Parts: sequence; C-alpha cells; structure tokens
Amino acid sequence: DVHRATGALRDEEVLLELIESLKVERPDVRSWIEARRRRERRLRTALRRAIRTGEIDRGRELLGALLAFRVKPSRERRLSKFGRRAVDDARADIERMGRPALDDVEALHLLRIRYKRLRYTVETFAPALPEDVKALAPVAARFQSRLGDVHDADVGLVCVQRARLLTDAAKTALVQALTKVRQ
Repeated sequence: DVHRATGALRDEEVLLELIESLKVERPDVRSWIEARRRRERRLRTALRRAIRTGEIDRGRELLGALLAFRVKPSRERRLSKFGRRAVDDARADIERMGRPALDDVEALHLLRIRYKRLRYTVETFAPALPEDVKALAPVAARFQSRLGDVHDADVGLVCVQRARLLTDAAKTALVQALTKVRQ
C-alpha cells in the first residue's frame, strides 16, 4: 500500500532530478520540466490526502495483527537458520539470472530488484547472521545503486521519447545526454 501510494511520486522526483542535472538549456525543455513539476505537485497532494485519510494505514494494521498471533512451538525455527536460508535464496536468484546484456533494460531492472531483495534480507536478519554474510549488504547496496542509476536513465529515455511537448531537437539533445549518463 505504501509503495503504491509513493511509487509514482518517487519516480517523478527521480526523473526531474535526473533531467535537470543534464543542464540542457532550451525553452521547450524548461516547459516540459514545468509540466512534469505540476504532475509532481498533483502526486504529492494525492499522497498527503492518502496519509490524512488513513488509506496507507492498512499495511501497518495487518502487520500488527500478524504479530499478535502466537506461533506453535513445533513450527518455530532458529532465526539464524531461517535468515541464512533467506539470504541463500536471494543470492541464488541473482546467480540464476547470470549476466544480462547491458542493453537489456528489463533484465537489468530485474537484477536491480534482486540485489535490493538480497540487501534488505541481509539487513533484516543481520543480528542473527555471521560477519561474512553481513558483509553482503554493502556489496548488494552498491550493485543496487549502480543498477538504479542505469534504470533511471532508461526510464528517462522512454519519457523523453514519448514527450509531446518536446521538439525533435530537444529530444535529440536529451537522448544524447541521457545516453552518456547511462554509459
């Protein structure tokens, strides 16, 4: 629920930050950025409304209900064993993907999601994991960040190519700058 409520706003913020960092100074680019800023404000207003009305409280309530239930002692496992298995599963997901081609946008994004899962799994179970396994978290974070930068450039490229407010010359300038960032 929280992801759905915040995802579009975060995507818009990232896109605006990236496009503005390119410093392509053209009137039509400035107009397009202003249109995207208006969209960002609408998304932020919608998020505030969702928070005020309690629309995103459901997830927290469900988690509280889950934690209120008692676990059968026969079904309990040691946290260290459970955490290690979760980390091993996340690592195996990454290894199964292999090395995607650098121009395979979807595969690179899926790889980023898998590194994010590995990172958060290690961070969640860190108190119960040995040091060598805990050391995976910063490595996964670096890969997640680098792949995130590539994904942001890929999303920017798609947005620029679809933009109706941009002239062909502006699109060309932005595509060249984004391609350079992606490389």
